[in-house]
Amino acid sequence: MLIIDRNVLAERRRLVEADLAENGFDALVLYAQGSSVGSASKSHGYMSFLTDWDSYNTPGVLVLAPGKPPVLFVANIFLKYMTEQTWWLDDVRFAAPPVLAAEVARALEERCGACRKIAYIGRGETPVPFWEGLRAATGAAEYAEYESRVDPLRVVKDPVQYSIHYRGAEICDAMFQELRREIRQGKPVYQLQNAMIRLAHDSGAEHALVWLTVGPAAEYCHFRREECQRVPQIGDQVLVGIYLLYHGHWAHALRMGTYGAPSPAQQRAFDIVLEMENAGLEALRPGGNLYDVHHAFERVYRKHFSERDDAGVFRFRAAHGLGHSYEDPITSAPFPQPYTAHRIEPDAFLEIRPGMLFEFHPNFFQKGVAGGAVGDMIHVGEHGNEIMTAFPRQSIRWDR
Repeated sequence: MLIIDRNVLAERRRLVEADLAENGFDALVLYAQGSSVGSASKSHGYMSFLTDWDSYNTPGVLVLAPGKPPVLFVANIFLKYMTEQTWWLDDVRFAAPPVLAAEVARALEERCGACRKIAYIGRGETPVPFWEGLRAATGAAEYAEYESRVDPLRVVKDPVQYSIHYRGAEICDAMFQELRREIRQGKPVYQLQNAMIRLAHDSGAEHALVWLTVGPAAEYCHFRREECQRVPQIGDQVLVGIYLLYHGHWAHALRMGTYGAPSPAQQRAFDIVLEMENAGLEALRPGGNLYDVHHAFERVYRKHFSERDDAGVFRFRAAHGLGHSYEDPITSAPFPQPYTAHRIEPDAFLEIRPGMLFEFHPNFFQKGVAGGAVGDMIHVGEHGNEIMTAFPRQSIRWDR
């Protein structure tokens, strides 16, 4: 269902077409996964940004040439019928996966003849047979990565994008409330996850995923049914994270607490991550350096943990950009994953701008002791930031 005004989408494509022409590209090919793969896809974010299209559990391909009508290829016949009833783009073509590359090459020939230089988005998620078939069918054409040319257009969210993200935040809040209602019913964790996901789908989300870690000392994020058999018991930590895609716009939130009164270690875990989040919020100011937000998180963490403690602590990144992708380009770079090799240059700078959107979720999981994680959607305004998620930022007593 189209909810972004087609004039907004047309302006986004106009900017891309102008850039293509200015840099000598004959056309753009965008190969994208649908929403069913969730945060595992980056290509879906580009398709959503440019067309508001979701191919669900199948691939989609957009062909865009300067000054020519766009062409969208769908690989599922039922999606072709759906576009005839509900969608705005005039030229939508069905092509089954075995012939998809040949049909895309034919569309390229229609628009630019013997294309010499083709921009490409989605190479990392493109199946080898499609890529090889397209290269063979387009002869000597030169292909070049194009994500980095579109990424700057996605950094600042407009009012329409903000409103859709805000609705996603409201659904996250409702999912936390659903957990609060269901957790006292004696159900295993995987059924609690299912209840939260069901509410998300009933609220209009096309994709929802929940990790829910329950036990005396949370050590990492539990996603799978096999690790979510436990029924919450007095003395348990309860940490929960929501991944939500609502009309092509990501929402994301984390909360933590206990089933029963928290132990000193459990309370300390919450106090530390809340202190980290507040430090990040203080550093997130228009005109500032986004890398300083990362450093603010780290200063608080290092106040409580030495490098000697690191062997017994697992962490994931404390923040990332949010938008049409779960980890939006450019604004996620200042927040590296602690478990991967990384180095931030001392003079690294990225200006914080009004309209940027982030997920802050400082966290740590200390083996055998306790885990801590709290997360909120943060929007940068003209004069400061706004926490979009409204569920209490407290150590929740889930048993009450």
